[in-house]
Amino acid sequence: MNTHNLNALLHELTVLSGESEWIEFKCSYVDPVEIGQYLSAIANAAALHHNEKGYLVWGIDNDTHRIVGTSFKPRSVKKGNEELENWLGQLLFPSVDFRIHEFEYETKPIVLFEVPAALHTPVRFQGMEYIRVGSYKKKLHDYPEKERALWAIFQPQSFEQGIAAAGVKSDDVLTLKTLLFAPKKLADMSTADRIRACFQHACLCLVSNKFMTNTSLRERFGIKEQNAAVASRIIAETVKAGLVKLIDPTNKSRKHAKYVPFWF
Repeated sequence: MNTHNLNALLHELTVLSGESEWIEFKCSYVDPVEIGQYLSAIANAAALHHNEKGYLVWGIDNDTHRIVGTSFKPRSVKKGNEELENWLGQLLFPSVDFRIHEFEYETKPIVLFEVPAALHTPVRFQGMEYIRVGSYKKKLHDYPEKERALWAIFQPQSFEQGIAAAGVKSDDVLTLKTLLFAPKKLADMSTADRIRACFQHACLCLVSNKFMTNTSLRERFGIKEQNAAVASRIIAETVKAGLVKLIDPTNKSRKHAKYVPFWF
């Protein structure tokens, strides 16, 4: 995004009435942990309000929306021995491709974090999901109505209610899965793509009266038996994302474990 476009975007954000839940204005520096929490909250709020992106902006007076500039230099900040941007990225899950823009608006320094909306699951920071409530940053689990609304956006129609195709026998459902959700080659898929495909596979297994296992997922992705650990990692990531769960949490054998979608 060039300077002209950034200036136009900044002007557009400042003239919005009030502080939207998917925008946060700051004047001065904020603690790295708080920045990470804001990135989670804004990504989730943007999804909840059907926006493609949200924004965390330094150099704007929060009350008046007057452009005042900032002394914050994000690329000069480190957390321990690590650069701030890398440190934040490692603690956000699923991965968030946020962008940091540093520019000037009428000679005033501005820092703008461009934050993509959450896609298939709420974004966590350090294992915790956050949301904006008015102008406040809160833990998502403290606002179950917002949490339900967010999941409803990610899954607008449950598999129990939807009809993928009429007149199909249950035994044929998994045969059709490669047509419905044909994945790219595993090596070309992002972590988010793998998680989404694993969740979809669990749903398709369930509607055909079967359960997802390490073996079924390996068949889904074309993973060789000797690489079963790869399938285990994908399942573990999907469990961590809250999209699938163990039928029997007491089962210690992951090789023979059975999984179902989170909504079952």
